[in-house]
Amino acid sequence: RGFMISTELFSVRDALSLSPLNSDVERKIFDAIARLEKETGKKIGDASNLLMLSVRSSSARSMPGMMTTFLNVGLNDEIVEKLSRKHNYGWTSWDCYRRFLQCWGMDEGIGRDAFDNIMADFKNRYNVKQKIEFSSNAMREMAYTYKERVKSAGIEIPSDPREQVLGTARKVLSSWDNEQARLFRRQMDIAEEWGTAVIVQQMVLGNINYDSGTGVVFTHSPRTRDLDVELEGDYVFCSQGEDLVAGLVFPLPITEKQKREKRSYRETAASLETHLPAIYNKLVEVASELVMLRGFEHQEIEFTFESSRPSDLFILQSRPMVFDDEV
Repeated sequence: RGFMISTELFSVRDALSLSPLNSDVERKIFDAIARLEKETGKKIGDASNLLMLSVRSSSARSMPGMMTTFLNVGLNDEIVEKLSRKHNYGWTSWDCYRRFLQCWGMDEGIGRDAFDNIMADFKNRYNVKQKIEFSSNAMREMAYTYKERVKSAGIEIPSDPREQVLGTARKVLSSWDNEQARLFRRQMDIAEEWGTAVIVQQMVLGNINYDSGTGVVFTHSPRTRDLDVELEGDYVFCSQGEDLVAGLVFPLPITEKQKREKRSYRETAASLETHLPAIYNKLVEVASELVMLRGFEHQEIEFTFESSRPSDLFILQSRPMVFDDEV
């Protein structure tokens, strides 16, 4: 569930410094948040029934990874301390918070390496190989270390969750003009004038437990062209999508066929197909509907699941896949 801020706002973003327009935009966004709270039964800023949000771009043409995405918007010290005391959220709450801090810090110019180095230091200190092995207390300590790194760069993050939504929406609009996005548009012949919309959605948490996770799946192997649906891709347990994209975790195969055919997968415990067959079968169903029933070309699908139940599988994004002979 969520709402979209259309490209109409992008076209007048330079006038947001004018009080009447700025006030009108704020009112519309706050009204949309109120509607989302009613739809979800959750409330932004309420740790006992928390609504966390993702805020991301959505341009007319796909620009993967070129613009800013914010995850877990709506957290501050007070909220996350309360959230961490809820059942099953001790580790998850601090993982969400450190990621939110990283998203904001990287948008302000702090390199990813700064945060990766903090995590590497903590892995050495606590003698763990994977992030999911940290205790809740260690994750709490790491999150506050991230916060100190952001603060040391002179970066201030609003503590009011609704102000965070406003701030992240502005940052997503501004990221249209960053250097990598400009270069990508020149290479792909995308018009500068199109701009981007902003999507604000309820967070789906793939980092709750070992029956939750996230992944990317192709509806067919990118190495060969065929109409048949034959899933191929990667997933990870107890993580959010950025971990997989950034290479911070070792991915697991979607199918048993991948596990047999690719050397790097052979030592992995299980594929999604065997470990969580209900989630796997639901992905097959979704892929078949898109390609076989609706006539879409083969797709690259990002997904997250909060449990092993098919009803807890969420499709975050789907776009036409690129075959190897197109690269």
